[in-house]
Amino acid sequence: MKNFDNEMRIFSLIFSVFIIELVSFYFNISGGPTAVMSAIVVSQSFVGAQYLKARNRIIGTILGIMASFISAYLYVGNELYFIVFSMLWISFMSVMISLVPTDNSHLFQLGANTYAFVALPLILSPEETYFNLITRSTGVFMGVVILVVKSVLMLLKRSDYDFKKNMRGIFRKTIRINKKVAEANNIERKEIKNLFTDISTLISNKRNIVYEHGLGFKSKGALKTFSILSMMLFLYSNTLRHYLKNEGEKLADIKSDFLNIIKKSLMCRADINKFDHSKIKISNIFLEHKSALEAVIRGIRAFTITGILLITWYITGWSGGHVMVSLGVVYMILLTTYPAPVAGGKHMVYGTILGMIVGWIYIQTIYSSQYTFISPSIFFIAQLPVLIIGSRFLFVGKTFLLGVTFLTTFYFGLQPSNTSVVSYETFMDNSLGATVGLIITGLGISIIFPEKKRIKNEKLIKATIKELVYALKKKNLNMSNVVRHTHDRLRLSDSLEKCTSDDFLVLTNLSSLFIIFHYIFEYKKNSEFITIIDKQLNKWLETNMFMMENETLDDLEELISNETGEVHKLSMCAYSILLELKDIYEK
Repeated sequence: MKNFDNEMRIFSLIFSVFIIELVSFYFNISGGPTAVMSAIVVSQSFVGAQYLKARNRIIGTILGIMASFISAYLYVGNELYFIVFSMLWISFMSVMISLVPTDNSHLFQLGANTYAFVALPLILSPEETYFNLITRSTGVFMGVVILVVKSVLMLLKRSDYDFKKNMRGIFRKTIRINKKVAEANNIERKEIKNLFTDISTLISNKRNIVYEHGLGFKSKGALKTFSILSMMLFLYSNTLRHYLKNEGEKLADIKSDFLNIIKKSLMCRADINKFDHSKIKISNIFLEHKSALEAVIRGIRAFTITGILLITWYITGWSGGHVMVSLGVVYMILLTTYPAPVAGGKHMVYGTILGMIVGWIYIQTIYSSQYTFISPSIFFIAQLPVLIIGSRFLFVGKTFLLGVTFLTTFYFGLQPSNTSVVSYETFMDNSLGATVGLIITGLGISIIFPEKKRIKNEKLIKATIKELVYALKKKNLNMSNVVRHTHDRLRLSDSLEKCTSDDFLVLTNLSSLFIIFHYIFEYKKNSEFITIIDKQLNKWLETNMFMMENETLDDLEELISNETGEVHKLSMCAYSILLELKDIYEK
């Protein structure tokens, strides 16, 4: 089924490109290659996503075109104004991409990409500023509109995601964990991780579920409630894992609440289409982890890289500089939305090299013949192998950036159009421009406030510690709000797992401390072990080194020996969490 879905996605993009080139061919639109490239950069797969993002695509494209007209007006009078405005615009778009929710970030991504395709190449031909502006604007807008119309109206494609099956999987894993709790059997880390994977899949697909399954108001409320309850089950499961490590000691209240959450979840699952959401008073949505500081840093980086690209082109007057600037900015924006920008640069290098090699082969063979340009069928069929190969890369998550750079390098290098014959000199100039643009962008991202996987995970951990310190200060916790904040940090850490698998476990354990604090506050016990943990957390924040001191553990051991009842068990659980954190960081 998955292979069939990928084949349909490939066919869908190829069909869009065919329509774009057919329209360009018969109306002699010189902006055809730009239209194709814009369609490739913004391509999406499923109907749920298409309905959600179609509006943002159109608005983002119009926004980018409007900014392009403003910059063209400024450019006619003074090149310096044009450069400064471009730097500010791309910087502002980068900040907004990082600040707004993911559902709407696509709008600003399109605002930046459209500006890169339309406005930035204007320096190439000052005498034809407005002609090129209209041509490129038409091309970009045509590409996006055709893609949207095709995706939403012509080739409706539902995802094969089965949310009810996903919910059943969550319950199976939860019931299995509950059985282990009842039998005092140890819970494996892998079980906890698998449970989160299922929960995160459900939360990530909420939009598609609503659009594709036509859920009513009450059902949407039930789904939202179930998602929050599921995250609570995840945190409780990890907390109970630590209880079971302490000779099977379990807190009666935590076990009871765990069962109650399961029962409430079953109420949601029982009849998702008729569930009365008002019976469970949880109405909050999940919050995305957004950092204003990170957004500003990305804005500064975008401002600097865009400035370097534009000034380099302006000083050198290089004919291939428009490709360098346009693709450099597009790649920078793509990497801004990528979980690990530095790591993603490797695939972009491979894609650029592959695009240049394939482009050179086409120059030497296919595009050296005039017959290629005499009919739309021959013109399109000639590009078909490139589109098939590029689409296969494009629609596999791990090679997405490789596919984008391969296709954009090919199309920007050759600029295939029935209005003009491709020249070898133009190809070499444009290909070199794509390479230099990637090098400057890659170096900028690697040097200017680099976002490495380890650094990003440390920021996520630090944000969680700050919330723990704040919770201890307030001595009051709303667990619904806790899970709303927790999910996205865990999701981001999970996406970076390949190089930093232990960081997900660290975040999970830190989040479980919220559960322990909650019950301590409920018991209204002013236990000294809270003071010790608070001291340790603040030290982590001050030093930015997440190492567990033996002195802290010794103090906790002494206190635990003097504790009794429920607080003693809570202290044992917290101690188990800290020991596991110590083991992780001492590897």
